[in-house]
Amino acid sequence: MNTPRFLTILLLIALTFPVSVFGDVTDEEIGRAISSIKKYLYYKQDRQTGSWEFRSNQGGVESDVMQVGGETALVTEALLISGESFQNPRIEKALKYLREVEMKGTYAVAFRAHVWAQLPPEYMPLLEFDASWLLEAANKHQRGLFDYQPLSSDRVDHSVTQYGMLGLWEASKRGLKIPDKYWMRWAEHFVSAQKDDGGWSYSSNPDGLTTGSMTAAGLTALFICQQELYRDRPTPESKVTQAIDKGVAWLDQRFVGHNNPNANEWIFYYLYGIERVALSSGLRYFNQQDWYQAGATHILNKLDDNGSIDDDYVDTAFALMFLSRGRVPVWANKLQVKGSRWNNYPNDVFTLSRYLSEQVEKEINWQIIQADLPGEDWLVAPVTYLASNEALNIDDKQKRNLKRYLDLGGLLLTSPDGDSKPFTDSVRALAKELYPQYEPTELPSNHMVYSCWHHIAKERRLPLGAVSNGARELIIMADRDWGQVFQSDKNPGKNPAWDLATNIFAYATNRGALSNRLDKPYEKRTGRGFSGEVSVGRASYAGNWLPEPGAWEVQANYVFNQAGINVKTTPGSGAGVLSLDDIGQCDHKLVHLTGTHAINLTETQKKAIRQYVGRGGTILIETVSGHGGFSRGLEKQLSEMFNVYAVPLTPADPIISGAGLNGGQDCARALYRRYAVVTVQYDPKPNLAALLDQSNRPIVIISHEDLSLGMIGNRFWNIIGYQPESSRRLVANIVLWAKQQQMIK
Repeated sequence: MNTPRFLTILLLIALTFPVSVFGDVTDEEIGRAISSIKKYLYYKQDRQTGSWEFRSNQGGVESDVMQVGGETALVTEALLISGESFQNPRIEKALKYLREVEMKGTYAVAFRAHVWAQLPPEYMPLLEFDASWLLEAANKHQRGLFDYQPLSSDRVDHSVTQYGMLGLWEASKRGLKIPDKYWMRWAEHFVSAQKDDGGWSYSSNPDGLTTGSMTAAGLTALFICQQELYRDRPTPESKVTQAIDKGVAWLDQRFVGHNNPNANEWIFYYLYGIERVALSSGLRYFNQQDWYQAGATHILNKLDDNGSIDDDYVDTAFALMFLSRGRVPVWANKLQVKGSRWNNYPNDVFTLSRYLSEQVEKEINWQIIQADLPGEDWLVAPVTYLASNEALNIDDKQKRNLKRYLDLGGLLLTSPDGDSKPFTDSVRALAKELYPQYEPTELPSNHMVYSCWHHIAKERRLPLGAVSNGARELIIMADRDWGQVFQSDKNPGKNPAWDLATNIFAYATNRGALSNRLDKPYEKRTGRGFSGEVSVGRASYAGNWLPEPGAWEVQANYVFNQAGINVKTTPGSGAGVLSLDDIGQCDHKLVHLTGTHAINLTETQKKAIRQYVGRGGTILIETVSGHGGFSRGLEKQLSEMFNVYAVPLTPADPIISGAGLNGGQDCARALYRRYAVVTVQYDPKPNLAALLDQSNRPIVIISHEDLSLGMIGNRFWNIIGYQPESSRRLVANIVLWAKQQQMIK
């Protein structure tokens, strides 16, 4: 079967290799801008009525006057989206105004429906009233669309129709039934109204100009209809999909973050439309640009010192909604593999994300990621979801990208569309190819994914295959069709797949501890000046010696950015690996020895260790994940070998204090992961010990708690170890201390 054209368009986007523009604006800057905008909007609020009604109350153009209440609804919605509580007295006053004002306009009622939809259940009757009003307005329109007011009109207005649909969509998401005939009518209209170039204009006038904002409106309408009408279909509906293809292609050719293509006005209205399209489709890039970064950069460039866009509170409210919703953390990538049926259920991850948002009581998002992009580009999401009804056809470059993502801390979750055995078999074959040292197994019944959020009774536990590195799961494989459940299930939570997916989300995200969208999960090197070099070895042995091969890549970047020191490490695998048997004569200032299970040192290894530390080298021993007896077993063996006991490193030690280390940091306060605090109840201080030589020099530094997953920045839940920043700071100090040690040739 041919790939639907929407998928082909996405493939074309992927092949352009869009370059992330991280660095234009930061999440910290966006946070400050949001705070500034909120202050401005509160300043503009009418203290007596609680409203924002300046255009409509000042006798402006007819379209403004008939939308009384709409401005207040828009600003209130923006403030709620930005995180303001409905119990804030200023918001309460606005809500009172919205309850009491008589609204006559479609924009106004639709925006007010958005407000009610964000509030607790006691506001549901108000949402039901507005939904009924909007349906009646559509019934009065001769084409079943929307006009400024509920009139017997033949006028086509794609802007107001879009917002009428959005208001009803909010009602539908809260459980109100909107008859399918309406969604069908609107789907047929927007398919037929699409222009030959793939976009939409303001009306159905054949001479009307295609614009960015109206193309976003047309795509939004079709995505809504697709979600409402075709959830039960095993494949996308072709007419709607083809129209979406063409609309996405139009935007992909013309998107910019600083202008509304072909319109040159209503830029912030347009940007919020782009956001709705991107969040509905999962698309991350338009025209080789990260749409959020591009739009946010423009907004921050246009923001006045008082927190406004040209003292226009309507544009400012649209800007606030764009910044707030687009900033929401991304928990999952949906993996696009060119030439395969990777998107049989277009709304599976979308619907699951909406369900998870309700579970954790905060909004979380998803995105499509192209398998051709480098693995570090996937890391904005800790989970990558891959599904198909066909055997995988993934090339070598895509395999390398996937493995890099997994090695840098990601988790792959797979689901066979239609219970496809060829797909499941191909995933298992791929897992064996990527990780020949780790055999795919079935998850045991006591695994964390059966209990870390919902406790799932044994009779409801669906079988899950997995590939583990001994510290965490790298791949989790469902053996049944989860995508169909997520897309079509009208009662989320009834099928056990919902609870299992929630638990996997909690397991992979430290129970929902996600970063905002523009936070940098992978730290790249800055332009800081070079000030030296140090060599670090990874020692191999017969066992699980390298569970986290990506740890030192990230750590090396961190050390360079902090101290200007270039950290050279031995290769993670293959030629050039440093054997523990051979470290006696190596020139590495530091050797990192990691594992997950206890090992017994051979006499050759003991001799090599004695020779290495005698020449001035330092060994760092760590149990990756903090579970298992690796470091404790080695501590016992080495204590007996050197005839000394390990002693705790104190806050006065340079490794902890950073004193005397060029670029060192004070690590006397070290923070642990939530799981470690809950299960072991650590105090916020380092728990490093050392074996000392006769001159009291630490020759072996021991961490029973995980450092490696912290070095990567991995978010997994059941890890006994340090938070990423504390891990990186401690290891950086160890590196800088080891660099100062003199090696004897």
